Amino acid sequence: MKVLIYGDGALAEQYLWQLESDDRYEVVGFCVDEVFYQENTFHNIQVFRFQELSTYFDMSHVYILVAIGYTKMNSIREKIFNLIEKCGYNLLTYISKSAIIGKHVTIGKGSFIGNYVVISPSSIIGKGCIIYSSTCIGHYCHINDFCYLSICIALGGHVTISRNCFLGMHVTIRDGILIDCYNVIGTAANVLKSTKSHSIYVGNPAIRFKDVDIDNVKI
Repeated sequence: MKVLIYGDGALAEQYLWQLESDDRYEVVGFCVDEVFYQENTFHNIQVFRFQELSTYFDMSHVYILVAIGYTKMNSIREKIFNLIEKCGYNLLTYISKSAIIGKHVTIGKGSFIGNYVVISPSSIIGKGCIIYSSTCIGHYCHINDFCYLSICIALGGHVTISRNCFLGMHVTIRDGILIDCYNVIGTAANVLKSTKSHSIYVGNPAIRFKDVDIDNVKI
């Protein structure tokens, strides 16, 4: 399968390495919005202006993997995702060969499931999510659209993560907890109670630290 990676930053570099080690995919280029176009190559692979893709490719046979991280609470990735859908282009849903996916799991369009991720039975992953390596998701969890889960996260069963959340490394969330929308859960936090929207939580046990300013939050 031919793949274009949207972006030319650190996450795009990591996605390139991931796809180069996976014989199911061929990276045929990177792409960025013409406003941000600077270099014509990235890691010796051509960079294209997004607005010109149909000039170079039959886009019915190419898939785009969006390599935009958690900036502004994942809203930049959401905006680009929606633009790609509006253009009628294919979005790649990437699932690592080493991931373990249980029965009756649903994974939304354009999500990225990294190495050694475990998703237990009957869980739902929304669209445009990023779930990084060695994260374990319990049974009947629901991770809504445009969330970013870092490495080595553990979710108990029946956990709900609302849209546009960020979970730092080694976060643990107890069974049955609701993480409300636009939350930042800080590194190694242990969440024992459901959270409020637009909030940052830190500590063990996790407590609310302050509001989230979507435009200026630093993670």
